[in-house]
Amino acid sequence: MAGLSVVVLAVLALAAVACTPQQVMEANIGVGINKMRMDQGLLPCRSIPGLSAVARMRAEDMAQKDYFGHQPPDGCDFRCLLYKQGVRWPGVERS
Repeated sequence: MAGLSVVVLAVLALAAVACTPQQVMEANIGVGINKMRMDQGLLPCRSIPGLSAVARMRAEDMAQKDYFGHQPPDGCDFRCLLYKQGVRWPGVERS
């Protein structure tokens, strides 16, 4: 229960520093996912700014081009986006 209290306080702290509604929503989703992971005895996930930025770009692209999926119409999948944005990740190379 103490762990959940810390998580709730962290979300409230994020909301108090003038985050955008999108950032608050992202934080809430992260808190929920980590709560489920903790319930299963797993380590929490952490936010990685470069990955979050690429995820936002993909979400905006899907909204603008009216599609939903990992394969965008232009063929630039997540590996391609990560590479273009300079996010280096194991197994992600130029595509």
